Amino acid sequence: MVGKCIAAFRKINGIGLRELAREIGVSAATLSRIESGKACDQNTMALLFRWLFGDGQVKTKESPQ
Repeated sequence: MVGKCIAAFRKINGIGLRELAREIGVSAATLSRIESGKACDQNTMALLFRWLFGDGQVKTKESPQ
């Protein structure tokens, strides 16, 4: 489910997979696996949540990148 949300966010905002992977701090291959529903390790999940909730606010289309 997290992967689908990230993929939707990326598509809505016109962000490429490699660009977002770089922003989050994971490889494009890892982000692709997550978006397709594969599990990831705790460190990767921590990076995802830090990216998503880093400032205490959920990222939205209007959120500054």
